[in-house]
Amino acid sequence: MISISWSLWGAERSLVVNVTQTHYQAEQNHSITLEWTFTPKPDVSITSVYIFCQLVTDLRASVLFHLHEGVEVSESQDQQFSGRVQFDRDKLREGRIRLQVSRLRTDDSGRYDCTIRTSDGWNTDVCRLNVTDIGPQKVIGLSPVQSLTGSPPTEGVVIDCRTDLQRDGSWRKMIFRILLLISFISCVSGSLVVNVAQTHYQAEQNHSITLEWTFTPKPDVSITSVYIICRLVTDLRASVLFHLHEGVEVSESQDQQFSGRVQFDRDELREGRLRLQVSRLRTDDSGRYDCNIRTSDGWNMDVCRLNVTAAVDQHKAETTVSPEPENRGRTGLYAALVLTVAAALLFVCVLLFRFFVVLSELNLRKTHAFVFDQEVSYT
Repeated sequence: MISISWSLWGAERSLVVNVTQTHYQAEQNHSITLEWTFTPKPDVSITSVYIFCQLVTDLRASVLFHLHEGVEVSESQDQQFSGRVQFDRDKLREGRIRLQVSRLRTDDSGRYDCTIRTSDGWNTDVCRLNVTDIGPQKVIGLSPVQSLTGSPPTEGVVIDCRTDLQRDGSWRKMIFRILLLISFISCVSGSLVVNVAQTHYQAEQNHSITLEWTFTPKPDVSITSVYIICRLVTDLRASVLFHLHEGVEVSESQDQQFSGRVQFDRDELREGRLRLQVSRLRTDDSGRYDCNIRTSDGWNMDVCRLNVTAAVDQHKAETTVSPEPENRGRTGLYAALVLTVAAALLFVCVLLFRFFVVLSELNLRKTHAFVFDQEVSYT
């Protein structure tokens, strides 16, 4: 994902990278030249130039071209493009990157992003390539009867007018492609087996996490023959998480997004284990992580996913939790008030009852006194 921090970081540099054409269209087995320009041009020597171009699809990211300190790093290139990419070094001195891709395949279709770094900064631009399948070619002609009678061709009549040599040539091409495919599969896999320790990771923002891959067989004594490139792939872009070339970490390849946040355990690598600790996690670290590992035993890869959730604000959490004791205090206060009012009402009722009882007794005594006085007067 093109994060805001990446955009601002790139914008602060004086290096400007532009793709010559945003969309390319080509046919299978043809060739095409992808071109990017950058300004200012490199100072005399191109040893300070770093270039990393890759094809990004929904399933994976594949390295198309890698230039480190002016030297092409063929080991970084994905097997898919092996022997099919030509680089024009003279054009680079003019601030132009021209990559000619030959023998195009349909799986070459996708988004190509090219990141360029010079002494003037670092920037990137993107283009898209669509390679269409030419499909089987049909030869439509006349049947022998139609050619003799001169009648118009009947719809649906298909005649193979090719010579035996042409037929044999097509079969030879097919056999060659099958052998090439078998060779490609064997080169990609080899005897190296790469497995991710965990397919899904879950973490919270600002925390740390360790991504782990294992590979067998282990490297022979020295790790100078080990090549590793791990990337975060999202819907918008692919970012280099970690790059190891001949046992040496290439920090220049690492995307600015991960700068200073990735720790690598070299001792674990000798045991056939790659452990990458990513600290100060950000939500835009979420996505698919693929790790390509190459040793003297072959080349292979495996994929895992990481989901980083936003951290809950501590102040908000305390605000959410604190009302509970407050509510309990208010409830107790209300209960005390209710009891007090009830007691007061009860006390008033008792007083009123006593008042009416006393009043009744007084009235009764007055009545008795009056009756007694009347009786005395009659006698």
